[in-house]
Amino acid sequence: EGALSLGYRRLVVGNELRQGFDVGLPHRYAFWRDDLRVFGLELRPSLQFGPSGLDAALEASLIVPIIELLHLRLGGRVYSFGNAIVVGATGGLTLGL
Repeated sequence: EGALSLGYRRLVVGNELRQGFDVGLPHRYAFWRDDLRVFGLELRPSLQFGPSGLDAALEASLIVPIIELLHLRLGGRVYSFGNAIVVGATGGLTLGL
């Protein structure tokens, strides 16, 4: 399942700020599906354009169903921030209505 995402992103690391227009190509790979429950992998490569320059990012999350409309997301993110590379972990719950 592919898509296109467009938006504004503001990143702050330490005392530095980078902001701009963000274009992403989120993809979901469903390894197993039962009605609304999905076990899979979500990848989101993106590029950010702004006054500070160009930054690239890649987010990845494992999607684990808990109940019919509730999914656990665990993953990470790696992105450029000027000349630096920043790595972080993500986690959360998604409730589909």
